[in-house]
Amino acid sequence: VMRGINGAVEAGVWAFGVVTILFVLAERFKLDLKWADKWDPKSLPREPDTVLRAVKRIYNLGIHPEWWKLEPMAPAQWRELDALIAERDPYCRGVVLLGLAQPVETLQQGFREAAKSAFCNGFAVGRTIFHDPARAWLAGEIDDATLKARVRATYEALIDAWRSARTTA
Repeated sequence: VMRGINGAVEAGVWAFGVVTILFVLAERFKLDLKWADKWDPKSLPREPDTVLRAVKRIYNLGIHPEWWKLEPMAPAQWRELDALIAERDPYCRGVVLLGLAQPVETLQQGFREAAKSAFCNGFAVGRTIFHDPARAWLAGEIDDATLKARVRATYEALIDAWRSARTTA
């Protein structure tokens, strides 16, 4: 498993050297390679195609993660990403959506936008599910049962939203 470095893809060539070394090590030790880019929209310059350009740059280095973990994108970007993966990476297992601690409603929209993607296979949005209930629990504001109920309700709402987006696509 490999994690992206905040802004490294856009920040400089040195980061690609680190990425390349990690890729070689992952191959050497037979580890799955997952690229998880954690973009900070508040501090980095952003364009609609920023994620797509980053994926292209990673492929141009000869790095082919088995899984991509990417933030939600507009439907046009998903179509372009699908075409890029199909063209450049026949062994890619797919993409999971990164939540970036977004509210459930924002992720639901992201699910709808990704619904027609051939490669988007799921979501990994732990902070959206756990952050607020865990904070309240650690502060003594809620008990164990309430923590479990809130986590479950959020997770089930996200599962329902994912399924709904996929069946209406």
